[in-house]
Amino acid sequence: MAEAIIPTLEVILVPAGAEHRAVQRAMRSIPHSPQIVPIPAGPQALQQFLAGWAGPALSATGGILLLGLGGSLSPQLGVGDRVLLTTLWDDGQTDTAYPTHGPLTQWIAQQLPQATVADGVSCDRVVTTIAEKRALGDRYGPLWWRWKG
Repeated sequence: MAEAIIPTLEVILVPAGAEHRAVQRAMRSIPHSPQIVPIPAGPQALQQFLAGWAGPALSATGGILLLGLGGSLSPQLGVGDRVLLTTLWDDGQTDTAYPTHGPLTQWIAQQLPQATVADGVSCDRVVTTIAEKRALGDRYGPLWWRWKG
């Protein structure tokens, strides 16, 4: 791993509740593990939290990792499959694409060879019906989605 390319992971942001507890359990055995911060659900709540959060000052090479659960628009992915995103599309009013840190994503993919690397879409609602999934699939392709509401 090229240290100049991969940031030092200093903070992990993860949704509060079961996801946060699972990450805490997984990180207990790792010495000098990053700070694990529970975050609220929903874009407005998260923006408000981050605006008031007095998180640690990151080093020049420091990084933040955002974790979460989602679902798939692809029948090739099942429950429990791991997905690393290269781009996250916002299915809101802006329809904006946010690229992830390419070298970090590639490094994680090498550490988790069973993970799928794909684009994703973030929605302001839980997508549960076949019709909603098809509509997102038609718009973005067979992507992974994450509920941000």
